[in-house]
Amino acid sequence: MKKLQFLKAGMESGVSPAQFISINFEDLNYAYLQTAKALHNEITKRATEINGKAYLFFDEIPEVKDWEKCINSLRVSLDCDIYITGSNAKLLSSELSTYLGGRYVEFIIYPFSFAEFLELYRPIAPDEPIQKCFQKYLLSGTFAPGL
Repeated sequence: MKKLQFLKAGMESGVSPAQFISINFEDLNYAYLQTAKALHNEITKRATEINGKAYLFFDEIPEVKDWEKCINSLRVSLDCDIYITGSNAKLLSSELSTYLGGRYVEFIIYPFSFAEFLELYRPIAPDEPIQKCFQKYLLSGTFAPGL
């Protein structure tokens, strides 16, 4: 489930958008938060302004040095749900449960197959030759962000 889907589902359940904190560490605007201590301090500060549970989204968390310590600390010190993403091998390794004390649920998102891509792309370009569709599939990285 994507972050926007969580936000929409949360709002339908009475969660305020103000309860969501989202940081993408590929964005250089957040370079100052790339240590566990700096990130912890920022999130703790922001969370004090939230009424109720905080929903924390961290995209590409491995960019943060010692991110595991920060996540574990936030988990025990705040009333929050934490969602982390990463595309490197460290985050996806079997050591993740060691880093996070076994308290996580893992969602692995696989790229689209060509058949899945066609299911989404054909309504947009019904007359596109199959070779062009396959080229579009390869160029999209198989995740088809905007088709």
